[in-house]
Amino acid sequence: MTKLAPILLVLAGACSSSGDAGNPDAPAGDADPGICTTRISYGTRWIGPDMHPGFDEVDGIVTWDGACATDGDNSYAGLSNGFQPYFEGPSGCEIALDYTAACELPTACETRVNYGPAWNRPADHPAQYDDIPGRVYWDGACRAAGADSAATLSNGFAPHFAGRGTCSLSVRWQGCGGLYANPVVGTNCPDPGVVRDGDRYVMSCTSGGANNAFPLYTSTDLVSWTRAGHILPAAARPAWATGDFWAPELVQVGSSWLAYFSARHTSGRLVIGAAYADSALGPYTALPAPLVEDADVGLIDAHAFVASGTAYLLWEGGRQCDGCGDADPRTDTRGRRPLARRCAGDPDHERPDVGGQPRRGAVRRRACRHVPPVLLGQCLFRRPLRGRRGAGELAARPVHEDA
Repeated sequence: MTKLAPILLVLAGACSSSGDAGNPDAPAGDADPGICTTRISYGTRWIGPDMHPGFDEVDGIVTWDGACATDGDNSYAGLSNGFQPYFEGPSGCEIALDYTAACELPTACETRVNYGPAWNRPADHPAQYDDIPGRVYWDGACRAAGADSAATLSNGFAPHFAGRGTCSLSVRWQGCGGLYANPVVGTNCPDPGVVRDGDRYVMSCTSGGANNAFPLYTSTDLVSWTRAGHILPAAARPAWATGDFWAPELVQVGSSWLAYFSARHTSGRLVIGAAYADSALGPYTALPAPLVEDADVGLIDAHAFVASGTAYLLWEGGRQCDGCGDADPRTDTRGRRPLARRCAGDPDHERPDVGGQPRRGAVRRRACRHVPPVLLGQCLFRRPLRGRRGAGELAARPVHEDA
């Protein structure tokens, strides 16, 4: 089975700054535009003093060539004014430089990506860096590429490095308005869930009572987002869901995609639902019944994870509806206790696989009869749970191929 591996996104330079640093058209901070000053914004791995805002305003023009020097387990950048900001890790230097108009420097946003010593430099590339128009980011992932390593940048560049796990690069943003511009999504987008899909990222948000549930966005750099439809447009919303579409999470399983979410059931309680698709952007088909529901409490914030080779679905429960009554502290879902429930045998049960071909499997009819063909030979646990609540086993006994 393909595991629902947790995806950790490391955004190079994901550190917010105050003032007007997020506006590319604004001068550096609150500085007098008639005086030349430089705003130096430091990335997330900067080793700075407590209570520091994450940037410095300095008189005059300050430059940095993008080189990142190693000092023990950490690294530092040497700025033209003598500053030597330190960063965690051997290649953690991430700095944004922005100037007021009085400095009379080019205003176009540009990213310099400086490659570490293990970089496999092309023969016709004399410099140790690339200057790229606009913002470019690296998510920190270093993948194997034969005997070497490769990093994938948000603009599609894929620098290779000699040896395994040797990706090393530093980033300088100049004239881009700080590390990034907040807000990255200028509309209502609570509870965002982000997942990587090839060379792009896909995000969805809580939509509440909107007719079209869970807006979708795409981005290549985790900063600039473009609308891309909905997980559940009005025509695809399940009949059991009346509103309160909250906290979506997208998960890839093999070549298929699952979307977990919370929604208000016709009973008045919040339950966990799921939908499936062949693409991260859909179209999605919702299960005809809630995936997990509880007679005593409302359920929200579903999250899939893998532990010891088994995939689980995690959620939180409490009084999210009128008239729920008091939750039993012995069974309150806030403890998130994993269960070890398994789908019992029923070798005569037949259901389609991802490719649409029938497969037989050891699954229980009552537990799995509404399961879509998305879990690559695994049984999706969908019964209401009894006893201690808080986590249900998502993937249980593998489905066996016919002889």
